[in-house]
Amino acid sequence: MPARSAGSSEFASQLEGSGAQSLTLKGVAARVTLRDLIAQIEIEQHYENPSDTNVELVYTFPLPIGAVLMGMELELADRRLAGMIVERKEGERKYEDAIVDGDLAMLLEEVEEGMFVANLGNLMAGEKAVIRYRFALPLEWQGDKLRLLLPTTIAPRYGSYAAAGFKPHQEPISSLSVEYPLAIEVLVEGELARGEIGSPSHPISVARTDTGCAVRLAGESTLDRDFVLTILQHDGDRNACRLVPNKKGYVAHVAFQVPTLESADQSPLNLKLVIDCSGSMAGTSITQARKAALAILDCLRPSDRFSVSLFGSHVTHLFGDRLPMADAETLAQARRALESLSADMGDTELQKALCAVFALGSAPCEEGSAPSVLLVTDGEIADPQQLLRVAAESGHRVFTIGVGNAVAEGLVRELGRVTGGACELVAPREGMSERVLAQFHRLRQAGVRNVTVDWPQAPVWSTPPPKNAFGGDTLHLFAEFEDSFTAPVRLSADCEDGPSLHSEATVVATSDNELARIAAASRIRDLGLEEALPIALEHQLMCEQTHCVIVEGRLEKAGDLPSLQRVAQMLAAGWGGVGSEDDMPCCIATRPSARSLILENNMFCRAVEDPASESRDLGEAPLTYPRRVGLVVVEPHLFVTGVCFMLDLPAAKTPELDNFKSMESQCLPQDVMHTLRELTACGWDERTVVASFLEAIVGTSAAATSIRGLLRKLRKYARGMGVDPRLVSYLAQAMSQLTPLSWNWAPDPALVPTVQRPLQ
Repeated sequence: MPARSAGSSEFASQLEGSGAQSLTLKGVAARVTLRDLIAQIEIEQHYENPSDTNVELVYTFPLPIGAVLMGMELELADRRLAGMIVERKEGERKYEDAIVDGDLAMLLEEVEEGMFVANLGNLMAGEKAVIRYRFALPLEWQGDKLRLLLPTTIAPRYGSYAAAGFKPHQEPISSLSVEYPLAIEVLVEGELARGEIGSPSHPISVARTDTGCAVRLAGESTLDRDFVLTILQHDGDRNACRLVPNKKGYVAHVAFQVPTLESADQSPLNLKLVIDCSGSMAGTSITQARKAALAILDCLRPSDRFSVSLFGSHVTHLFGDRLPMADAETLAQARRALESLSADMGDTELQKALCAVFALGSAPCEEGSAPSVLLVTDGEIADPQQLLRVAAESGHRVFTIGVGNAVAEGLVRELGRVTGGACELVAPREGMSERVLAQFHRLRQAGVRNVTVDWPQAPVWSTPPPKNAFGGDTLHLFAEFEDSFTAPVRLSADCEDGPSLHSEATVVATSDNELARIAAASRIRDLGLEEALPIALEHQLMCEQTHCVIVEGRLEKAGDLPSLQRVAQMLAAGWGGVGSEDDMPCCIATRPSARSLILENNMFCRAVEDPASESRDLGEAPLTYPRRVGLVVVEPHLFVTGVCFMLDLPAAKTPELDNFKSMESQCLPQDVMHTLRELTACGWDERTVVASFLEAIVGTSAAATSIRGLLRKLRKYARGMGVDPRLVSYLAQAMSQLTPLSWNWAPDPALVPTVQRPLQ
């Protein structure tokens, strides 16, 4: 079957599995301890076999890039069985033999970095099991912020998993009919507990403990979006070296934050902006991409050159094969095109798009730095290896901004690494401008070269520093020594646009028994297969040549071979435009907890300037017309549905939506609130503005036929507050361009291009 876009018109056929199959996964719990830039992560997956026969469960799931497996165990009734790291072929043989013999068996495989497959064979009818994994994850400061990402689901990807080396039963599948509860607890200890703790992905509660802070989810949550925790800390020493004894001597782990470069490169940029408009970007991701693109234009200087390319199944270059100057006229043309971005370009042909972009402006630029690519995407392609090779050979630095609730972290990070660029990930409610500014700070740097580490004594072995880095980023380096030392470890590096950089880290002795294994895992990544295998077996580490296996003999053998049950992924919130409510006109999820997705992920607004008009006549009295009254809201039926569900809450919890404060906290983004507040500045009562706004939505909703009952509920609520017909008429006229996917105020069609207008 040919590959299809995960967001195409055949979207529904991409979502396999069934509720009956996926009842086997009952929920996931994660416990995290943050200390000294190392996260210790324990994940529990709870399973149950509700069928009347033995089954083999197969679940493909994500883990953070760079996570190191420290242990696995299987809990079955009152027994706890520990996993053993063995050579890949031996693990597969042990597992298959146990399945055929009717015994219980468990196999953990890493099919690509950050993606694991759990195989649990011969789980008997009615049995429950808990698979428990322990991972360690080195964390990185980016400026003054530390960011922990725990991926929870794998969004459907375009392309062939088989070409990427996945066996058929390992390929991730998604289902709209499943819901898996998620519980998370994060313990923040030591100096990190002094920082400002927040989460752009989930509501959290933070409580003080004897050793720091305990962070928990505030309310119910599911495996439909990545968990992101941030720690903001403006001061403190971010360089540290930990020294721990091992069997052969001592192992050191040093974390350096590269000093921030005071002076950025002043030469003009030659920037190629590339935006993913494939089907999988619909909904949350395309809204983030639009925000990123507009923020990028704001960062350009008049002396910069740039191009804009949109891609899906094909590539559209806004300025042909040129990189024009970023003057006012060119920026305005780009802004008009980017304000109407839509995820309607089909498949995610990222390699084809990048090859076309690399070829743009092939003639030498008159001035400025070498061309760089800034890519905004969710990264959801199945086989990226050829793409990475092409990018590495292109001569371009590729800077990526990964967007969405389940971004393919491995691809967007690796694109930056292999090309000498960098990656920023942005959760849907995280500050986009901050991430764009961070990338522009790197783009305007020549980067840091020739990074060297001066150890107090010659190491037995050490992991090599990266070939290039950027100011504010964190480097993790490991080494082994015959003897201990107390002298500081020093880092130096060359900077092409300034003086050499120097930094040092104080040595602290520790008894962390797992640090040597983390160091060995880092070392393995730089070794050949023959050298890596014995180290992986010695330290019990997962790598390309090893599996983790558990076999438990049964007194009562399974009589038949188990039936295969592939555990489906929950669909990422907002993925492909799916908002998860049964009043939506297409591809509807029915899970009740999806109400929150509407409010959190599907209401995005922005203002449109009206330079031609300052006032309008509303009938009996003129109204001074605010300059920023334009509204562009993605998928208005989702906003209507969200408000109506809020009105349907129990009476004790019903929000009062009669003032700006309640509307801002419950429903509307800041740009829309700014618009409504400007109406009150013109003399309108706040309650009347809110009521008339809701009434206008009802009267202009293109989704009226599919959510008629909800619109009636909203109209009754608005009229109960008291609407003003003149204001309703005015706002309805402003939203006269309402469509099932957007509403636009456009007094002049030339002012706000429609999504059908071709790029020129």
